[in-house]
Amino acid sequence: MRVRTTCDGRLFIAETPQQMVMFLWKSAWMQESGPHKYMTEVAKRAKLDKGVEIRTDSPEHFLADMALNGYIEVEDDTNWRTA
Repeated sequence: MRVRTTCDGRLFIAETPQQMVMFLWKSAWMQESGPHKYMTEVAKRAKLDKGVEIRTDSPEHFLADMALNGYIEVEDDTNWRTA
């Protein structure tokens, strides 16, 4: 799985959605207390920024919603299936 962030163009490569969220969390300027807290805080900012809902119930939903709303671009979704 290859994901590029739209804000700065950084490329992340991960084996699973869980690993991708972990990489995004570890690279974030705000170091929340874990990947789920990271997803929650990003979702809050997306709601304030664009008024959009980002699901945080799973890494798959989180990444799918981030892509749908233009925060990331999925360049290769091998082994990644969204619900």
